[in-house]
Amino acid sequence: MWTLRPRSPHGLQSHNYTRDESKEVSDAAVVDQVLAYWAQHSVPWLPGVAPTELDAFEASFNVELPPDLRLFYTVTNGTEVPSTRGQDHQAYDFVPLQMVAPDPEINWAWTLVDYRESSWWYSIDLLGMSRYGINAMYLLGAVHDRPLLVARSFSEFLQLYVEENIRLRIDGAEIYDAQMRRTRP
Repeated sequence: MWTLRPRSPHGLQSHNYTRDESKEVSDAAVVDQVLAYWAQHSVPWLPGVAPTELDAFEASFNVELPPDLRLFYTVTNGTEVPSTRGQDHQAYDFVPLQMVAPDPEINWAWTLVDYRESSWWYSIDLLGMSRYGINAMYLLGAVHDRPLLVARSFSEFLQLYVEENIRLRIDGAEIYDAQMRRTRP
């Protein structure tokens, strides 16, 4: 789990995001948490896709899906259910595999989650071309001219989502991204 700890050596308001390693959970457990979260909030979701569909996706785009993302799509194909807006109670829309494609402006960024009908979106690096490599998750769109790192993996993103963590909002993403840039130039 992630915790938000105030840190203010000079009396300034800042935040330090730290990871409690003792609470690590498996990718399967994280996906189960997402499904339980959706059930709790009456969010309809699509059944997963066959492994052959994942293989075809990888072959058609010449990418390899990280194991946590493959697992997610074998269990659920997102929240884009016909006859619904596809959004959960907070306006997150997990897009089906068939709609996942590279961003037209940032070719390594593949959108997996849309927020408030494209107010901003969350994308994964499937090519290893971003600052933090394959499987890193970024917030794109909104008012920024560059992607903001929100998670080092898709599983971590899912945990933040279920926790309704501030890091998935613009202000939290800005703080986390700035902290990560300072620790990894």
